[in-house]
Amino acid sequence: MRIGERSVLAFDLEPLEPSWPRRAANERGPWARFRFWVDGINTCRSSRPDSLAIEESVAVPLAPIADWFVTRAKAIAFEESARAFPTDTRLVDSLIAWKQKKPAAGFDSDRWDDARYDWWERHFLQSNGDGAWIPNLAFARADGDLWINAGPSRFATPEAPRFFIEDLVARVDWDIARRTLDDFVAWVAGELRERGLQTDYSWSREAQPFDTALEYDLLTYADIGLGLDRDAVRNLFGTADEEVLRRTLGLVDLQTAESSIAFLALRDLEAEPGVGAALIELENDVSVADEIAEPPSRYAGAVLQQIEPEIQGKDAARKLRQDLGLGAAPIQDLDAVVAALKIALERSAVRTLRDHSICGRRGRHAKIVLFESPSIRQPWASRMEIARAVGHLLTDGHERQVVGAGSSTRASGPRRRRSGAFAAELLLPEAAIEERTDGILDRAAEPSVFEHLMSDFGVGARTAAWNCWNAGYLSSTELVDDLVGRYASLPEAAA
Repeated sequence: MRIGERSVLAFDLEPLEPSWPRRAANERGPWARFRFWVDGINTCRSSRPDSLAIEESVAVPLAPIADWFVTRAKAIAFEESARAFPTDTRLVDSLIAWKQKKPAAGFDSDRWDDARYDWWERHFLQSNGDGAWIPNLAFARADGDLWINAGPSRFATPEAPRFFIEDLVARVDWDIARRTLDDFVAWVAGELRERGLQTDYSWSREAQPFDTALEYDLLTYADIGLGLDRDAVRNLFGTADEEVLRRTLGLVDLQTAESSIAFLALRDLEAEPGVGAALIELENDVSVADEIAEPPSRYAGAVLQQIEPEIQGKDAARKLRQDLGLGAAPIQDLDAVVAALKIALERSAVRTLRDHSICGRRGRHAKIVLFESPSIRQPWASRMEIARAVGHLLTDGHERQVVGAGSSTRASGPRRRRSGAFAAELLLPEAAIEERTDGILDRAAEPSVFEHLMSDFGVGARTAAWNCWNAGYLSSTELVDDLVGRYASLPEAAA
């Protein structure tokens, strides 16, 4: 039996009945030879240490797998990044990076390890803890996509299989993934009901357990999706009362947190004092802003056609440059470009250390707010933040009417990478680098070229150096580091 489509996301199940006694709750439900497909890849393909044969599936109890998806549904759907450590949709890499970092402020080593372990339990399927030999799969949603990772599997028993897929990062449209996961869990729930095992897994009484598990209120979203408890919400918005908060944010009827610019932007922010009031003001101001001159749907193609966020951002920036008739010319007055796009821009008096900016869009009404952050006081840094925000407004949430995003020291994930690539290409296009270097490798590193790239295009040393590297005009990252080290210390080129 197949649930879903192999080329996108699918479960292949061949039901079986084990001959051994099944006493524990996790063993009593349905069993199957199990295959999990992502992007046409069978992640369950494996071999055993004592055999040359290749196995296409694994024999496992299905109830613990379904139970994991149901009990972790909200974390999968709403927690893009852990609050304790800025994880990415490259979940396996994030877990490794987290293990290598010292505890953050407010954590001792035990609480730091606990926070990482809790996050692992919320996003990695092998954490179901029932000893099943299944591939090391991890799940997290970002905007309209479910990101699925596969990493190396480690089992204590020597006879355990070795899964062939140990490095996979794939994205699946969230609506498709949600239907497939719900269909799988619903099928398992039906099997549990037939066996009279509803008391073992209470969710099996539901007709659509996964969809039901995704229901939430604002405070649940803040807690699970943003890592903000009631006190943190109260400190931000002045209230932790659900109805008052809904009125404060202008949410009506059945609108959820994902209809709020403020809640969406908080995914990217440290949530410093003063930011909550600015988010409420942004939420209210966006609706009365002018309509964007170029509809965001014009740039959706760049997002839909490429899986790599960096390429998405670069392609969208090139399209905007083309629409504005800029060619390879520098943007002398970025504020004027933003005004021409009919995007409202405000420089706020809110003082922050780690939160740099916020932006929001409802339909075709959009606004950018820059904070008084030390990191963006210089003109080139401010230009980068503005360009990044334009990238968010034009390319984020192409399938949504409401967009909210922020820029901070903790922002991560595909949205952050896409907006950064957009900003870099908008301000310093690859065509300009080719023109200034005559297409010759490492000519960009010559002072007469590199210094003029920074000054003429209004970018800092890091942006200029990495843009040259990404475009293929520098021969090594060591040369990139040399340029950044040489020029970033100068007052006029530190960004």
